[in-house]
Amino acid sequence: MILIWTTILLLMISSFCNGHGYLKEPPSRSSMWRYGFNTPTNYNDNQLFCGGFDVQWNHNGGKCGICGDRWDGSRDNEAGGKYATGIISRHYTEGQTIHVEVKLTKQHGGYFEFRICPNNNPSRRATQACLNRYLLRQPGGSTRYFPKGGSQTYSSSVDVTTRPHMYPMCSSVDIGIQKLHT
Repeated sequence: MILIWTTILLLMISSFCNGHGYLKEPPSRSSMWRYGFNTPTNYNDNQLFCGGFDVQWNHNGGKCGICGDRWDGSRDNEAGGKYATGIISRHYTEGQTIHVEVKLTKQHGGYFEFRICPNNNPSRRATQACLNRYLLRQPGGSTRYFPKGGSQTYSSSVDVTTRPHMYPMCSSVDIGIQKLHT
């Protein structure tokens, strides 16, 4: 089996995003400091929502940074940014079912999807097109997780791969979570 090292890339991203929270397990690159990693502290790690509705839609035409940063901002959470230190938070093996946790600090409805993007270069930014190619499935086959119950930590499992040899040989992948409204 191919060893897949996982660095965390995204948190609450998409052109439809409007939630507050962060990827707790595996820790997102913006939240790793909360779990003992020697990474920069981001007290706003639960606010990667594209700058907010007004900024995203009225100033940036619906565009959002791949990690939830403002489209017209510094992109601190993407490769090359302040929080993208190259530290790998978890190690997984292709075919493994992994436990994921999302901490919602403000629930606005919608659902989550988890995606990965194979990437051997920690200074190269992932693209939405790459993430769209590798949508992860829960063991039951669903790609969407609908959180119920408001602001809390939500747990799920996803398969790192659902088809043999789905991913190119790589030493590292970026994992992302999308929070979409229904």
